[in-house]
Amino acid sequence: MKEIKILGAGISGLTAAINLAKNGKSVKVFEIKSCVGKGTHPSVNAFVGNGIAYFEEILKKCNLSDLEYPKNEIKKIRIVTKNNDVVFDDYVKSYLVTRGKKNSIEYNLYNLAKKYGVEFEFNTKLKEHDVDIVATGPNKSDVVVYGRVYKNTSFPKDQIIVVRFDKYSPNGWYMYTVPHENGNVEIINCMATRHSNNAKKLFIKAIEELECFKTSLENAEQLYEISGFGNVKYPKTCVIDGRLYVGEAAGIQDVLYGYGMHYALLSGKIASDSIILEKHYDDMWKKELSFEMKKSFAMRFIVSLFGNKIADMYITQKIRGSNNIGEKIENSIINNKYILEVLFRLELLKKKITGEW
Repeated sequence: MKEIKILGAGISGLTAAINLAKNGKSVKVFEIKSCVGKGTHPSVNAFVGNGIAYFEEILKKCNLSDLEYPKNEIKKIRIVTKNNDVVFDDYVKSYLVTRGKKNSIEYNLYNLAKKYGVEFEFNTKLKEHDVDIVATGPNKSDVVVYGRVYKNTSFPKDQIIVVRFDKYSPNGWYMYTVPHENGNVEIINCMATRHSNNAKKLFIKAIEELECFKTSLENAEQLYEISGFGNVKYPKTCVIDGRLYVGEAAGIQDVLYGYGMHYALLSGKIASDSIILEKHYDDMWKKELSFEMKKSFAMRFIVSLFGNKIADMYITQKIRGSNNIGEKIENSIINNKYILEVLFRLELLKKKITGEW
């Protein structure tokens, strides 16, 4: 039996490996780092949708219902914009996913993969042209993040904070705060790569000026910094010389909010299915992911034009309980394929001209 080689032991690569092994394939995962999760700083990511229910739905779709994971759901969200600062109860449920350390999603996927007989080689020297599936994460920078983890804060442990304010996260990007299970708190600022040289400066400015940070960090101690980048594109193909590219190695990411874990899981599953069913990977991922990706590109175009004005208007109308123009815009895009296609192509054109999403 031909051994299927996967480069990269992240979420997408491990998902592909598990599904191939479950279907009787011989699989070996090659990882350039010395262990699983070492390429990801210990952090917490929000899996936004319908909390644990949505996370479990994605796991089921990816044939990963037997994955062990902690049930850490947050039901409160504090949204801060230029003109608003409000806490919503049960407005958006977020399942918090631990990354890059013991009991993280990477380690739990790794343990599940070993259970099904997947072999591993760490500190590998293999290159992309040596393997069947490439799951090496982002290979170029479209979005950058800078943040810090603190202890001894007074942040509520039952809510996340999202800041939509162009002064600190230009062109419609955002900051967020999530609690760790050990009581520490993580604050992250996301922005287009063009602003990378100012990422730390803008972060410091935000935590010094915004009330949602100042009071809660008054007696806090910084533990460590987090920095990274993301690769986003709408790929014409995810197959190069017979190799299947998954997750951010293919540029498959959420360009609107950066919530890319479900894309990592789904693209890994789709790649494994294409091998098992002997179907074309490009046809399969486009059928499954294209609509959602195009919607995020279309919404990114609108948000980048109007910045925090959209967020302010959205929250103001949410507070008043009136018909929300943000929801109307999103629904008009979803329900009209022509509008969706036009805005999607305008965002691609904007990226070509300006170099940023």
